[in-house]
Amino acid sequence: MAIEDLLLKSSDLPDHKLVGYVEIGVPIFKRNLHCLLLQEKNLHVVEEFVLRLSEHNLSLNEITNLLGLDPQLVEASWYNLISMGFIEPLEKSITEQGIIYIQDNKIDSYDKTDIPVVIDGLTGEIKADRNWISAQNIRELGIQVVDPFIETPDKEDLINFSEVNNVLHAINKNDDDDESSAGKLLEILKIRPKKTQYKRICILLYSDTNNNVRIMAYDGNEHKQKYEASLIGLDERGFSIYKINEELYFKQYSNIKYESLLKSDNEIVGPGKLYSYMYDLMDEAKTILDISIPLVELHIPTDKMISKIVELLKKKVKINYIVSGRQFASELQKKQYEKLLELRNKYEGLFKIQNIAEYTNKCILIDTKKGLVSKLVQHSVGLAKSNLTMTEEGFLIEQHSELQTLKNFYFEETKENIIIELMDKKEIETKLKGIAEMVVNVDDHLLSVNGKGWIGGGAIPNLQRLLSIPVATTEEKFENFVNTVMQSLIEVLNKGNRNSYFFVDFKNYFPKIQRVLHKIRVYRNAGHHLKLDDQVKENYFLFLNEDLNGALPIFVENGYHILQTKLIRDLYDVLIAEVNNIRSVFNSL
Repeated sequence: MAIEDLLLKSSDLPDHKLVGYVEIGVPIFKRNLHCLLLQEKNLHVVEEFVLRLSEHNLSLNEITNLLGLDPQLVEASWYNLISMGFIEPLEKSITEQGIIYIQDNKIDSYDKTDIPVVIDGLTGEIKADRNWISAQNIRELGIQVVDPFIETPDKEDLINFSEVNNVLHAINKNDDDDESSAGKLLEILKIRPKKTQYKRICILLYSDTNNNVRIMAYDGNEHKQKYEASLIGLDERGFSIYKINEELYFKQYSNIKYESLLKSDNEIVGPGKLYSYMYDLMDEAKTILDISIPLVELHIPTDKMISKIVELLKKKVKINYIVSGRQFASELQKKQYEKLLELRNKYEGLFKIQNIAEYTNKCILIDTKKGLVSKLVQHSVGLAKSNLTMTEEGFLIEQHSELQTLKNFYFEETKENIIIELMDKKEIETKLKGIAEMVVNVDDHLLSVNGKGWIGGGAIPNLQRLLSIPVATTEEKFENFVNTVMQSLIEVLNKGNRNSYFFVDFKNYFPKIQRVLHKIRVYRNAGHHLKLDDQVKENYFLFLNEDLNGALPIFVENGYHILQTKLIRDLYDVLIAEVNNIRSVFNSL
């Protein structure tokens, strides 16, 4: 990530402390400008000769003979000059306009053209069109998008005329290396908007002793001073330029171990040195590398870190990787962990990765000889809107007793293995057929009770698709499973005006059935959205505690298959119990 490279190279400003760092997405407005141009042109070479010879009162025949050209070509040039007003047709003499051309050697003409440009949403700077990052990709990368500082450039008076002219000349120079052919911009006739894209910018926030904030902005390694005033201005207008999305981390996390290990002689360092220390430690690892990383925005495994892990695995270094927390900060973070999980499969026995529910410190240990531990720290800074920022700080540990404490606390076996007999394709199909039959039985009974039933007396939607569900060996297949069950058995309960039926009436009649269906519903929502509403998140974590000892299924070996097995068996079992109960009541009548 660019922010990591920047932190490795950056140094503190005099009398300032680093209080925040983040990658932001700057809006880049893409516009197609339909423009009127004044072009300065020359006559065609034959027309040029015909005009200049006409100045000497030569006839058309005399000019043709003198040039020795095709008479039709000379005649066509003659009439072109008449149409341009350079020759008087009756007197067949050169006009005043023709004389002016001979003196200036140019013709003014008017053309319309489209000029594609991009306009920086913070500075208003206009450049030739190029592609940046799409809105979808910026979301997947988990990069915070800032609001534009300039007014949306959809009116001519909001467009810098001079900069558009510069773009026009640059485009023409690149096309034919003749800057004079660009013409002069006279008017912007129409502005056609295109989809807004985004530029990745890294910002570092520094605060002095008076809590005044200085922002340093970088495009790669290039310092972009123009952005800094715009970002401060955005904050003063009430728009956020820095958002902390780690409320759950600070709510759950405890500094007990960090504080107990911190000694007076420990040097507390910031993120730049911590990155450097981490890679130095990984280079020194000989036999065992222990890593504990919380699932937070500041700790996304980089490609550089993953490459270093691969290098160690090839050297037969055993790696124990603990992921704490159970909420991905972004699609990018999830994709990076998917890369690590592929290594677990490739280097089985060498690379172990597991997930624990509660957040812990970031911790790196090598061969139980050296290590580092860090924590995230919130800062209250002197900004109007973005007044809460976050950094990482930590320290190195080399004393054996402290290292053993870390080892015991962070890397001891935290969970029992999940013991379950997984369902194969045949058992899944058999159980689903049984579920479908019992759903019809429950529906018949409920129809007689309240006239609404479960599936309303009709057929189960998408029944064949339900019965042909594959084994959930991957996340994609698990999503297919929960989506299908949702469509066949849950959405049918909420058709028409029955939006509350699932959570009220149906739940009151069959609370155990409703709970299993609700669990499927929650797992489906979690698969579709990284960020969950508080109530959905609470239920999701509760269900993970019940089914996977609190871990995210992506980190559990056969995690999605385990969930599918438990959900189908649970639904089958509660349906059998309810159907038997219905039959016993009926038989007692």
